[in-house]
Amino acid sequence: MSSLQVTPITGLPQVNGWAQVITHPSRALTCVLSVIGKNANSVGKTLAEQISHFKVINSAQLHNDLLDLLQSARREDCRLQLACILQSEDKNIIATHSGSVFLRRQGRVGEILSSQGNLKIIEGSKVSKDLFVLATEQSTIIFPELKILLQRDTESLVTQLVAELQNQENSSLSALAWIEDGLVEPKETINLTDQPKKLLKQLNPKLFSQTIQKIKLLRWPKNPLFLVKKSWRKIKNIITSGSKPRMGSLNQLSKRTNYNFWLGAGLIIVLLLSLILWKKHQINQEIQALQPKLGELEQQLESAQSIAENDPIMARNDAKEVIKGLEDLIAGNQDKPQALKRLKQNYQEAQDFVQSITSTQLAGPLDPFFDLRLTEADFVAQQIALNEDTLFTLDAAGQKIVTLDLDTKQTTQIPLENIGTARALAVSGETIYVLADGIYAYDLSGETRQETRLKEQGDSDRAGNLLGLFATYLYIINPEERNIYRYLKNTEGLSEPIGWLVDKQNLEFNSITDLAIDGDVWLTTKSGELLKYTQGRPQNFTVNDLSIAFDSELKIATHPDSEYLFVLERARQRLVVLSKDGSFFKEIISESLATVDTIAASLSENAVFAVSGSLVYKISF
Repeated sequence: MSSLQVTPITGLPQVNGWAQVITHPSRALTCVLSVIGKNANSVGKTLAEQISHFKVINSAQLHNDLLDLLQSARREDCRLQLACILQSEDKNIIATHSGSVFLRRQGRVGEILSSQGNLKIIEGSKVSKDLFVLATEQSTIIFPELKILLQRDTESLVTQLVAELQNQENSSLSALAWIEDGLVEPKETINLTDQPKKLLKQLNPKLFSQTIQKIKLLRWPKNPLFLVKKSWRKIKNIITSGSKPRMGSLNQLSKRTNYNFWLGAGLIIVLLLSLILWKKHQINQEIQALQPKLGELEQQLESAQSIAENDPIMARNDAKEVIKGLEDLIAGNQDKPQALKRLKQNYQEAQDFVQSITSTQLAGPLDPFFDLRLTEADFVAQQIALNEDTLFTLDAAGQKIVTLDLDTKQTTQIPLENIGTARALAVSGETIYVLADGIYAYDLSGETRQETRLKEQGDSDRAGNLLGLFATYLYIINPEERNIYRYLKNTEGLSEPIGWLVDKQNLEFNSITDLAIDGDVWLTTKSGELLKYTQGRPQNFTVNDLSIAFDSELKIATHPDSEYLFVLERARQRLVVLSKDGSFFKEIISESLATVDTIAASLSENAVFAVSGSLVYKISF
């Protein structure tokens, strides 16, 4: 009967860096973990103990346990790099946070999950003879060609990686683990702090001997250090010979000694200069051979960096293409150490750039922008809307609107009298539209406020609960009538309602939680769906690259002239920024978002305003 075989490698620990491969007592979970920060060693051991008590049940439980682990690290002012795999009889659950997971299946190798600074989890089917490799982020930086190397057998590859880690100045955050089915019990961790005899015992003796023989054969003439040492011995003999007593006057002996000294010194200088020039020539030759493709990739990265501020999504996609191109160059130039060093530097620069423009930001508690209780002691907001410089807030009782000037923070109150209970509002310029017992408009452009009843209550709006506005059209979602009604604003008020939805199949109206309109209609649901409708018909829309998929109630905001959608998921305490093609851009996580009821996007402020009860938060981008 086969058992799970784990082959781990870890780097040398330092004061602020520590790494380990951890296997859960159940043997179902394997995790590579590295810790960076103060007291990394002791914190790492505590976190390893926490992992050993994980409830290895399913992906949801693993996600919760990993969130707790990250929280524990933050409390200690430490950051983590990790990758793990939870295996059951029929499936594999993969998770990464600043780490990567590779899979070799039926002779093919691919990176199936990777993340920088955020937590990702996926599930997949289990196939016999699969080989998984878990790696921390530093490991993939040190070994960018790892995906190519995984075509080789595990034992010879481990030998090479251990040797290369020994030559690294800092490998403290490096941890890798091979997970495969086998008849052998799990190996001990190959730790670079182990005694040499222990390391040699674990490696293949025959392969190790062959490696040593190759090194000896290559030592001359390719190793310039060997040439320097040999030349130095000859020069030393020359100098030493000058110090032996000879017949003649002391003056002649002194001259002879000085002559030999300066001759030896001159030879050393010439030799060193020759070595420097030869090395420089070698480097130039290696770089020159790569220059056409490397120069093209460097220009592409510079172009991406130049557009990052105006178009970060395109910049990220261009940078990812650069990373892929550099990976191909690294894989094809393993025999050129100087070129490889240059390629790895470019590779790290591209990765850092991608990380800088797409990330998860842990914001902590948000600072309130304004407290609406300064206007009224018991004020609680129900819904908000924005124009260029003013925030409009509808109270929970539906009896008044409070306006907040975003520049001066001056407020005014607009009582909603004799219109019933207001349920929703929308704003266009200086006009507020209110859904109550009918639809009303409040014109704020003059010295006095003008109230107009645009429409008496009817079937189209009686059960309406969400109000949207775009150009000259008003939209109302009516769950009882199972439709979205659209009205045209005109000089006489509003046109007759039109049932806007052409195809409403599979749309659960009672599940809709929010509405945003930018020409298309965006809907969110209680179960975490984000839906796009164009001209009354549903469109294919998928959220890409989000570390954890939406799965609970959402709120949405956008602006017709904005490139982004802003999506609030209270249950996960996050505000996610997406491009309108579904690409993930950024997410902000804060405990303050857990109680936010409504959001609105401001293009002029480049911010999202969110309201929790009476507190207004401003989240800038």
